[in-house]
Amino acid sequence: MPLISVIIWIAVIGVVVWLIVTYVPMPQPFKTIIIVIAVLFIVLWFIQILGIVGPTIGPHR
Repeated sequence: MPLISVIIWIAVIGVVVWLIVTYVPMPQPFKTIIIVIAVLFIVLWFIQILGIVGPTIGPHR
């Protein structure tokens, strides 16, 4: 995946998370959980792109 695509996807995910956290009324702990989940997702996805780990979702053999 080209670097520009990765940067665009990270920006899109960041904007979506920001919109949810900013405009959806919810207690602070839920906002923190959403941010942590988004960061974990991005980190796992990025190390998967780099080839450090294999696919985490898929058919089990």
